[in-house]
Amino acid sequence: MTKPLTNLLKKDIRFNWTEEQQKSFDLMRKILTSPKILQYPDFSKPFILTTDASNYAIGAILSQGEIGQDLPIAYASRTLNNAEGNYSTTEKELVAIKWAVQHFRP
Repeated sequence: MTKPLTNLLKKDIRFNWTEEQQKSFDLMRKILTSPKILQYPDFSKPFILTTDASNYAIGAILSQGEIGQDLPIAYASRTLNNAEGNYSTTEKELVAIKWAVQHFRP
């Protein structure tokens, strides 16, 4: 979702705003301005950590509530480095889990 925009931040890349970047920007703006983006954590309740990995990036959502009806507390993501980009799908998913646990650790 953010790859077209993050590509513009790389060294030696000429800034060229295309329809692809505009679509990515519009989608992110729509998501970030929708109601109930984040809720405050309730430390007396269990947390749910959801992760995902693609060929380019990993992401995580920390939430609370019933599975399928949970409400997000925080979002996080990062791009994969060159070595991680060569990992298998399973290894990328494990990188996402490890990174998310470390990222959201109190």
